[in-house]
Amino acid sequence: MGDAASQVFPAHGSGIGIGLIAGTVLAEQVAGFADPGGEAATWSYQAAFQRGFGGTLAAFDVMRRFNSAIGTDGVRELFRSGMFTPTVARDGLEQRWSVPPAAEALTSLRRMAAAPRRGAPMAAALARAAAVRSLYRRHPAGPDEAALGRWSAATARLFGPAVTRASSSSTPSRPARGPVP
Repeated sequence: MGDAASQVFPAHGSGIGIGLIAGTVLAEQVAGFADPGGEAATWSYQAAFQRGFGGTLAAFDVMRRFNSAIGTDGVRELFRSGMFTPTVARDGLEQRWSVPPAAEALTSLRRMAAAPRRGAPMAAALARAAAVRSLYRRHPAGPDEAALGRWSAATARLFGPAVTRASSSSTPSRPARGPVP
């Protein structure tokens, strides 16, 4: 669970909270099975975790990749422009994905439109994050390797190639991690 299972919150690298959640989901899912280590039980856990929490982790990984790609200076621009708001920062630190109130969302959209150099890529990242969240809710519910293969391929297409931190940042470049399992 958690760090050991690569279940790490992408925005800040914590595995403790999500590990506790994963442990709870595992206990709940395997409780009714005669063989809690069998394929049906472990698949039940995997589907419940991915459908319930995988999409949030994956969406934050999309945004982490976006932030890594634009670098420290780009993130500063987003905060200065008001595209990143205190609400967005708080929700990220609290490990939850939320939809801002309509007025705040409209203000952010206006700010993205006013600064297309950063706003257009951010809008694309947010759209990708929404698509990833939707896809994770459709993780195959039961043992079906072919369905899992199709789901995994669709997930890989949405994530695209790994990104590296922009060279304009004061931090050295490093490869980004892949999608959260």
